[in-house]
Amino acid sequence: MSRLAKMNVLLAVLVLGLIASWAALAAAQPERNPLGNGLPADPSRFRPGELDASAVTQAENFAAYPVAWLGEEFAGFKLTKMFRANANGQDAVYLIYGECVPRPDAQEPSCVPPLEIVTNAPGTVPAPEDARLVNAGELTSVRGAAARALSGSPFIWTETVAITIHANAPFVEEVLASLRSANHGALQFDEVSPGGSLREFGR
Repeated sequence: MSRLAKMNVLLAVLVLGLIASWAALAAAQPERNPLGNGLPADPSRFRPGELDASAVTQAENFAAYPVAWLGEEFAGFKLTKMFRANANGQDAVYLIYGECVPRPDAQEPSCVPPLEIVTNAPGTVPAPEDARLVNAGELTSVRGAAARALSGSPFIWTETVAITIHANAPFVEEVLASLRSANHGALQFDEVSPGGSLREFGR
């Protein structure tokens, strides 16, 4: 078997494993997005967006804690925004991919972007076994890290941060396989590549 064929087989095995993991994570309700005021995502309103070069720089140089991302582009959606929400007990970095066109008659916030990767600071999210977690799916693992769905969105607990994915179901398996480290250079920790272990992310 050629090296390329072996790599294709390994990738297929990884994706199948992630699909099985997501099946355990998935909850009955549709994915919800906190930036969309609880609105379900509407793919007909999705647009690729324009790459924000400053968001790339901010992600790669963020110095407070490790950040996960999908690079400058994912599934045709550009990295359009990065911001840090740090108030009222929350500390998280949001990376937004793509844009959403609001409906003409809708009130703001009227639209949910295609994809968000949220990295929650250490200690800001209860442990995966914590009884305080509500609307929690089955506890499982993704790429070596504890994981479960909370209100329909996958949460992954690494040894440093908790990573949240807000996306429609067709994207989730590929997102789980493609997550990688953004600021390993700035914080000088081991780079995490797509498919690599997430358990020691940021160590």
